[in-house]
Amino acid sequence: MLRVRCVRGGSRGAEAVHYIGSMLRKGFGGWVQRTFQSTQAAALSEKPCIADEKTEITPLESPVCSYNEWDHLEEVIVGRPENANVPPFTVEVKANTYEKYWQFYQKYGGQSFPPEHVKKATAEIEEMCNILRHEGVIVQRPDVIDWSVKYKTPDFESTGMYAAMPRDILLVVGNEIIEAPMAWRSRFFEYRAYRPLIKDYFRRGAKWTTAPKPTMANELYDQDYPIRTVEDRHKLAAMGKFVTTEFEPCFDAADFMRAGRDIFAQRSQEKKSEVLVDCG
Repeated sequence: MLRVRCVRGGSRGAEAVHYIGSMLRKGFGGWVQRTFQSTQAAALSEKPCIADEKTEITPLESPVCSYNEWDHLEEVIVGRPENANVPPFTVEVKANTYEKYWQFYQKYGGQSFPPEHVKKATAEIEEMCNILRHEGVIVQRPDVIDWSVKYKTPDFESTGMYAAMPRDILLVVGNEIIEAPMAWRSRFFEYRAYRPLIKDYFRRGAKWTTAPKPTMANELYDQDYPIRTVEDRHKLAAMGKFVTTEFEPCFDAADFMRAGRDIFAQRSQEKKSEVLVDCG
């Protein structure tokens, strides 16, 4: 049985980190011992690396098995900045960016990032991949996609952004990959870059769960969200006010931190409180 512990977070989780940090300091020794016992128990309580017999004729060993954030890294998905596109300057983007960058997003929203920026980002990420490989880590990469293509649903239209942040869209619990729906319209189809990888893991025995996709209609966002500075953002978060409303469930995988049987979750600009209730 997994336990989900909910904390109130900000746009990037600073409040959640501070809360968790203070909690750890109060009982660090005992908590660490219980957590490691929890991780071991989670791994042994069921056969986490064996696929469910109900979904496979012949059980397969799962290529995915992870219960926390600190075990030895064996395999990782590293994102790609290629073809990165500036997201349209919608209210959810505004609530997650510094005011000094607003003019850039207003001017270039929907267009490709400057080529020199993408080139530098690509070089840095490739070097990180090389370092990981030299340490014996298997490095997987998402597909390269043209994020400048405009798409339209019955509720909105947008262009894409990039596939540079797999931590936002994919969460691993045991031998299960959970695909998060996220909350930015520019990231609505970001999952497409990862589908070949996920399908390969699935065919080799991993479980695969996709959360319901939100419509991302106007009702999901507070169109009059009052934010101009980082201080405003922190104050509003402390009061439980975020740019996403309670209209429908949405969340980023990065809003969760795993510690064996305990999973810490925060309410943030990308996740609504209804998700925390469902997790509980």
